[in-house]
Amino acid sequence: LVLFLPLAQRLLDGYAVPFAVALFAIGAPFIRYSAEIKSYGIDMAAAIGFSLLALRLRDSDATTARCVFAGVLGAVVVWFSQPTIFILAGLGAALVLIWLRDRDSRAEAQKTQLRRAVFVTVPLWAVASAAATLVSIRRVTPDTRAYMDFFWRTRDGFFPWPLRKPGDALWLWDRVLELFNDPMVLRYRWPALYGGLVIVGLAALWRRNRFGALVLLGPFAVGALAAVAQQFPFKTRVALYALPMLILAAAQGAEWIRLQASRVHPAAGGLCMAALFVIPALAFAQAPPPYWVEDHKTVFAFLRQHRRPGDAVFVFPYEIQAVERYGSEYGLAPDDYQVGACSREDRRAFLRDVDRYRGRPRVWLLAGSVPSMTADR
Repeated sequence: LVLFLPLAQRLLDGYAVPFAVALFAIGAPFIRYSAEIKSYGIDMAAAIGFSLLALRLRDSDATTARCVFAGVLGAVVVWFSQPTIFILAGLGAALVLIWLRDRDSRAEAQKTQLRRAVFVTVPLWAVASAAATLVSIRRVTPDTRAYMDFFWRTRDGFFPWPLRKPGDALWLWDRVLELFNDPMVLRYRWPALYGGLVIVGLAALWRRNRFGALVLLGPFAVGALAAVAQQFPFKTRVALYALPMLILAAAQGAEWIRLQASRVHPAAGGLCMAALFVIPALAFAQAPPPYWVEDHKTVFAFLRQHRRPGDAVFVFPYEIQAVERYGSEYGLAPDDYQVGACSREDRRAFLRDVDRYRGRPRVWLLAGSVPSMTADR
C-alpha cells in the first residue's frame, strides 16, 4: 500500500488516484497475501515497486547509481518470485520501446536517462531472469512438469490451443474477469463492468502518457504470452501480480467516465464514480478481514492429547502437507497414519478408503482444504 500510492500519483490524474488507492486498500487479496507467507504478496509488491522504479528511471534526476540499484534489486527478487521475471521483461520492453521512440527527440537529458536504463538496468534484469528461469526449469522433474501442465491446462490456466469452441478465443478476457470476480480474489459482482473500465482507462492513459500505459501493459502482456506458450499459467492467484495494474487502469477508466458525466452536470460525475465504488465496497463488507487460515497446530495438539495406542489415523490428501510439516512435532510419525485417495472421477475410491477401517473401534480423520465434490452430471 505504501508503494501503491506514489505509483498511482505518477500514473493517474484527478480523482482516479484516491479511487485506485481506496480499491487497493479494501481489496481482499491485497490484505490477505500481505499477511501470509506466500509468494503472492511478493509478486504484487514486485509489480508495484518495479513499475514505480521504471517510471523513475526516466526522470531527469535519474543517476547511474539508481539504474544499477534497480538492476541489482531485480536480480535479487527474481529468486523469490517467479512472476517477477514477467514483470521485469514487460517493464524492460517498455523502457526499450520508449527509448527507441524518443532517441531522435530534442530532450537530451531524458534521452540520457533512458539510455542508462536500457544499457544498465535492462541487461541486469535480463541476465538474472534468464538464470532464474534456467534454474527453475532444471529443478522441476519431468513427472512434476507433466502433472502441472495437465493441472493448469484442465483449469484454463493456459491458452486453449488449438481452439475447439468459439469461447476459447475469449480466454484472456475470461481470465481478467476471474481476477475481479473469483472468490479467491476480488469477488466483485459484474466483473465485466470493471474489465470494461480497464480498457477505457488504458485507452485514456495511452493518449496522455504512453510510457505509463506501457508500464501497466508490459508485465500483463508478457505474463499472458507465457500462458499462450504453455509455459506459465495466467489464472487467479498465480496471476495476482497483474491485479494492481488492472486496478490502476480501472480507476483511470472511472475518472474518464466521471469527466464525461460532469459535462452534463457537475454532480453527475461524482455520482457515477461513487456508484462504481459500491460494488467493491459491498465485496469488502460481505467478506471483511481478518481472513482466517486453517489452524493445523490446534488440531494436531488435540490429536496428541486424545489419541490412544492402536488408534488408526486417516489423512485426507489435501492435509498431507500439513501433516508432513507439523506431524512429528505432535507425535505423529509417518508410520502412524495412512493417506487417502482423492478423485473426482472415481468416487468409489472414497468407499475403498472407508472399507480399510471396517471393524476398527477408533479412527481419526484429519482433513483440510476439502474441495467440493459436487457431481457435474
